[in-house]
Amino acid sequence: MMTTKREKIFQDIEAERQRQIKKYGDQSLPMVNNRWDFDKARAISLERKQSADSAEAGGRITWYHILMEEVGEVFAEVSPEKQREELVQVAAVAVQMLEDLDRKIGFKLPEASCETIEQFRRRYGVGA
Repeated sequence: MMTTKREKIFQDIEAERQRQIKKYGDQSLPMVNNRWDFDKARAISLERKQSADSAEAGGRITWYHILMEEVGEVFAEVSPEKQREELVQVAAVAVQMLEDLDRKIGFKLPEASCETIEQFRRRYGVGA
């Protein structure tokens, strides 16, 4: 079965997660440490939203604006369920950014989809 470009992105994400688990273990960390962190995160979230809105209105929107707005929204939420919803949006934007970047660099899938991710990375000199 042929791997799609999006499936390749998810393979790369899985490989990175495995690298992180190997390096750091399975982490369980708080989203913020205290009320001050939360209040600061909400203020930054609002600033990121205003920046994105302004950039969009002026025809200057970039992936930076979109991603930073989404990340800010994660930390502006209190409930874990809402934070999860926002993190899914962050992940979706990151995947969209990868798809856009792959188009811009002319990324091509290897002919044989059975090679390992590591073999692919060595062949194309991508990833770590």
